[in-house]
Amino acid sequence: MHEAMKCAANESRINPQVNPRMVAPNQSDPDVIVIPAGEPVPTWIQPNKTLVFGPGEHRLQPSLVPKGKWPVYTLPSQVYVYIPVDAILYFAMVGRADETISIGGYGHLSGEEMPRCHFPYDDQRSRSSTDPANTTCDNNSPQGLTLVNVAAASVTGITFIDFPNHHMILGTNGNAKANCLYSTISNVKVSYT
Repeated sequence: MHEAMKCAANESRINPQVNPRMVAPNQSDPDVIVIPAGEPVPTWIQPNKTLVFGPGEHRLQPSLVPKGKWPVYTLPSQVYVYIPVDAILYFAMVGRADETISIGGYGHLSGEEMPRCHFPYDDQRSRSSTDPANTTCDNNSPQGLTLVNVAAASVTGITFIDFPNHHMILGTNGNAKANCLYSTISNVKVSYT
């Protein structure tokens, strides 16, 4: 578990942070897994490890994105995901319920390669009753980061770029307080191109 997510019995749950200074993980540490740009993103990582996305552009390998689906990476539980400033990830991220999620770094999650409508993969066009020639589509693209019913989360420093839907949907379950866990979000940015 990320150190910022632990609390003492009488500790305040308020954790103000202004532009935190993050130290990049030591890449020679045996508990640090570095993914170079262009390499496959692992689907499972042992808990209490750190996953670092190396400099450059990252996309999910085709085997993780079924035809007609959006590129969405399921975050590993109890793994610190670090995205350095010179890394850009062209996919969305989602956390599983009841898991502990920790993401940090000054890197970027980008939705620039995701169209608002998912043509031609699926036909979500609906015809207007007043103008049968008019075609529209539902914007069902993923959010940049979706955490729903997670046990606890720490999201620090990352920048979201141009997702066609919401950039973040964040929520924890009711067990966090009972387990003396709390969630923080700090210095997160949203950018539109």
